[in-house]
Amino acid sequence: MVAFFKINAIGRMLMLFVLFCLLRGLFLWNNIPLLIPEIQWLALAERMQEGFMPYISIWDDTSPLSAFVYWLLGSSFGKNILPLHILAAILVFMQGLILNSTFIRAKIYEERTLIPLFLYLILSNLFLDWLILSPMMMATTFVILSIRHIFLHLNENVSKSQAFEIGFYLGLAVMFYLPLFILLLLPLFVFAVFTGTKARDYILMFFAFLLPFLLILSLFFVVGGEKDFIVNGILSMFFLGNIHYLATSSILLVLIVPATLVILGFLMILQSNRYTNYQLRCQQIMFLTLLNMCISLLLGSIFSGMNFYIFLPVIVFFGSFYFLGAQKWFIAETVMILIFIASLIGTTSIILKILPEEYTYFLCGEIISEDNKMQANLLKNKKILVLGTDLSAYRYASLATPYLNAQLSSRHFEKLDDYFVLTEIYHNFKKDMPQIIVDKQNLLPKIFQKMPLLAREYKITAQKGIYQRN
Repeated sequence: MVAFFKINAIGRMLMLFVLFCLLRGLFLWNNIPLLIPEIQWLALAERMQEGFMPYISIWDDTSPLSAFVYWLLGSSFGKNILPLHILAAILVFMQGLILNSTFIRAKIYEERTLIPLFLYLILSNLFLDWLILSPMMMATTFVILSIRHIFLHLNENVSKSQAFEIGFYLGLAVMFYLPLFILLLLPLFVFAVFTGTKARDYILMFFAFLLPFLLILSLFFVVGGEKDFIVNGILSMFFLGNIHYLATSSILLVLIVPATLVILGFLMILQSNRYTNYQLRCQQIMFLTLLNMCISLLLGSIFSGMNFYIFLPVIVFFGSFYFLGAQKWFIAETVMILIFIASLIGTTSIILKILPEEYTYFLCGEIISEDNKMQANLLKNKKILVLGTDLSAYRYASLATPYLNAQLSSRHFEKLDDYFVLTEIYHNFKKDMPQIIVDKQNLLPKIFQKMPLLAREYKITAQKGIYQRN
């Protein structure tokens, strides 16, 4: 495989496309499970279609441009998840093409090759939640474009400054996935250390970086929700904790493959002294990108395999050095085959529910039991409220009240001794009274104790933690 895809040719690129379509088709045929984060995004999109604004009347921390995309897709396809998985596959292939062409144009490697594209498409199947259209995946498109223009900015043969493009693409990436704001350090370092960038280019980059944010802020300002956008949308990443949707041991197990690739790539780079100053600078930039992305992991409100998708361009960058520089072709081919097998086994084992449930918490909405079937019948097409982090009930029903994100909602539900908070909770309920309340964290009795008028509206059902309106 390595020898075949070393050569950059249209025919071989088409073969890669067919191989990738067969792989994704295999996963789609076996029904990719609906994950809890996806259920949350679909619930957000459905609520937005009813005319409610995120951050203002929907308490959720999904980044603004990602929320907009989910709203558009929800308006077209409803809660049908298949189109989102197909769009995710198309986006992955486009990202691979852009990244591969970036490396060729920047002459990162000694030869024009399809190895980066091949690695990108194979590794994109490594995690189950790398198959879904996540904010991280959408943001990665613009991270790749910003890296492309950083390389161009470094190139002495390109006279035009790339400051605006770098800032604008990074700004778009951040509006798709907010924790990536840390990547702004990357062009600042490049400008200061590697180039003689003028002060006006710094100003231009900052303006371009802030432009997407300012446009979105202006929209919320028009509707009087700029404070909600800042608090619930932007600042929330600093005070929200991580919700773990996948066991740490599971993630570490799967990360063995990309981590090994990066290490092998590093070792191959260290063994060679054939690189130009420009190539060495590009390598240093990608290493800094890796460090910045590690910091962004600490700022995300969820912890799952999807967080690591943003590392994929860096993994491919360093991994390609190993395959292109390996002297023993048999070992390189064996490593590539093992990566291919690992990407199949890791995802397939979750789709077929081979792994124990505790390793796949984000699938709990998909585990069919008699209790879940009863719950589905009770909740179907109802307006409901879920108190807690397990949002799988929204698979069958629609959100009532603003309280979608459990951590943001805790700013109300953990302050039940505050009269003004109680008043807000009561008004939020009365404006959009849930038909069903799913409370697996036993919060509702405390709320009812403080608000007896609200308690009279509901009765507990035979199913534990589920209340129905009278």
